[in-house]
Amino acid sequence: KNKKLINDLKKDLKNIDNKVLSSKIDNISNKEIKVITTPKDHRKLLLQTLDKANKTIVIFSGWLTDYSVNDEFRSKIKNCLDRGVDIIIAWGYKKSGSISSEQKNAGEKSIRDLQEWTSLNKTKGTLETFYFPNHSKILICDTQYAVMGSFNWLSNSGGSTNEERSWIVYNKDFIQDEIVEIMKNLYDPNKSLSRRQLLKNFVPFSRY
Repeated sequence: KNKKLINDLKKDLKNIDNKVLSSKIDNISNKEIKVITTPKDHRKLLLQTLDKANKTIVIFSGWLTDYSVNDEFRSKIKNCLDRGVDIIIAWGYKKSGSISSEQKNAGEKSIRDLQEWTSLNKTKGTLETFYFPNHSKILICDTQYAVMGSFNWLSNSGGSTNEERSWIVYNKDFIQDEIVEIMKNLYDPNKSLSRRQLLKNFVPFSRY
């Protein structure tokens, strides 16, 4: 069973399209991975992450909608910021599929309102948002775990009937390298910096 987990993850790498995970897969043990397969379980994990994170949360989602960025989500984000958790949110895939412009606009407004609220209330944590054209689906909690797969964290409220499949990876070395890759993409993709410099300069991780 344990060997099957690793083999299944290797088969999924092409769909996940994550070069850091591809390069680190041989150094990840079967004890450091777990698979989740339902929209409900993905949403549950997202909300649990907002409750348990101590330092940093990173969320990448192709799309963002108001029925995912709802009152419960916003309330948990505020609690995170109040207790000193730094949050990065990135979204912006251009093809919307069945998502209406009204739903997208309402979701984006909710995020911007949250950022304004953060500034006005001078919360302990910081919220940084990026309109970043991408199709990634990533959730990172501190350096505890990183999740990647098919689930759009900010446009799926967990009630859909679609099949979903994501991998939770608990390997700290992979997580830190993934953070570096994220920083390169979000901040300065053309600038050559060392892993240590990138981690040090990455605002949400400046306290590590």
